[in-house]
Amino acid sequence: MLKWRMTTVRLFSTAFSIGLIVAPSAHAQRIAPLPPPCAIGGADTARRIPRPPRQPASLAVMPLNVGSGAAAFVFLGDGLPDAVASRIGTALPRLYVVGRRAQHRRLGPDAGAIRTLGADLGVEYLVGGDIARTRTNLRITFALYDATTGKRTWQRAFFYDSAGALPIEQAVAIEVAARIAAPFSDAEQRELLRVPTARHAAYEAFLRGNVAADEFARSLASDAYHRALQIDPAFADAHARLSLTDADVLDENDMNTPDEGATIMREMQVSADRAVALDSSLSIAWLAEARAWMIGGRPPVAWAQAFQRSLARDSANPAALSAYGIALLQANDRARARTIIERSIALDPHRADLWTSLAEIAVAEHRDPDACSLLNRAILEDALYAPAWAVRALVRGRHDDLRFAWADAETAERLGSTLLGESAGALIDLTARDTVRAKERLMILWQDVRDRKSVSANEGRAVAVALLAAGDKSRALDVLESVRPLGPRYAASLRDSSFDRLRNEPRFRALVSNRSGS
Repeated sequence: MLKWRMTTVRLFSTAFSIGLIVAPSAHAQRIAPLPPPCAIGGADTARRIPRPPRQPASLAVMPLNVGSGAAAFVFLGDGLPDAVASRIGTALPRLYVVGRRAQHRRLGPDAGAIRTLGADLGVEYLVGGDIARTRTNLRITFALYDATTGKRTWQRAFFYDSAGALPIEQAVAIEVAARIAAPFSDAEQRELLRVPTARHAAYEAFLRGNVAADEFARSLASDAYHRALQIDPAFADAHARLSLTDADVLDENDMNTPDEGATIMREMQVSADRAVALDSSLSIAWLAEARAWMIGGRPPVAWAQAFQRSLARDSANPAALSAYGIALLQANDRARARTIIERSIALDPHRADLWTSLAEIAVAEHRDPDACSLLNRAILEDALYAPAWAVRALVRGRHDDLRFAWADAETAERLGSTLLGESAGALIDLTARDTVRAKERLMILWQDVRDRKSVSANEGRAVAVALLAAGDKSRALDVLESVRPLGPRYAASLRDSSFDRLRNEPRFRALVSNRSGS
């Protein structure tokens, strides 16, 4: 899955840069034009992401180049820089570290390319390096660059040996931070020196899990975190990450069979509880607890308090802010959600899902020109994020921009979100009064849901709304009854005005009662 996603990213990103899309079918290897940006009400149609203002005391960490002969250690190319960015950002919130993770771009070969990359990311400093196999050792080199001049200001090479990756990560984080933000407070020094586990093999597995989770290979991530915990059962960070991976699986219904849900739900909660018990000062532990409580059906006051505890320990953590904002949005608390998501975007402006979430708020508030601009930005940030295409299709459909609405819906489907793309396409068919085509799509979608036996809340809502628009209450209820997991997110979605015509249906009343009480 890692290889597939990285190949797809390269292929589609190249196509997107020249305004083309490659059809995924083996029988339809063709290139079709991508739909242009949405422009409702004079919305911004820029095709380039605007450069952010350069932040003072700011840093971006780039992936390491992996040389020939070092393929077995390719996970370190992303895993180590990601860990360095996270350690510095967590220890020194006053230092702006873009996204607190490794960026998905490489350092250029000369000073001019480095200055350009720094300006694109809005930072003063860049960290890069490489992994090379020598005759007897594996050498890992890190370097710090002044992104305003393009000059290298520090460099150090390490030999990767039996001590593992943690001492390298720790040394790089301390030396880079010292050149940007010294002197340190006592608390900052403690965080920079923190040793999450004394077992280097556990930490290697943990890094592998982080890389897999970043690439949405959740089963690989889960296996890696389990290995880490077999080696060190007291590894709080690994418990928290395992819980967060389980939460992602449940939230997106990313399971092989619906029967796995109960087991994953139990593991998610046990792992979150264990992380908090092992280290209650850990922001990521409270983040895991918050998501577990929300998915598990705890009242909003409980999971909101857990999110706030996470942020009290690390107020500039973009992962905690984004998760909290999306949770508030799922609970229909749009005003607070917008505030929190905007704070998260300021710290991590390259996440398409956050721009799409802001767009969904704008759609709900009938600010379609704003939604249009936000969705354009989401697609510019990540052309592979299918939900942005699906939502943009619906926005265009509301304004009779049917040709490009269909094109957006088809793009979402081609990117793998069949339920979102096809349900959007069906709604656009209905707007165009092509009822026959809409019902054909919806029959296939309904059968798809029955075959899967369960769907995520987001996908289930989309398909049910389309079926309801076509007048098929019975099948809409079939889909709503297939949504997993149960819990407050789905209970909130059932309060959507799109389902008002179902309020008096006994099946819907039972469904609301079950979801609300789960």
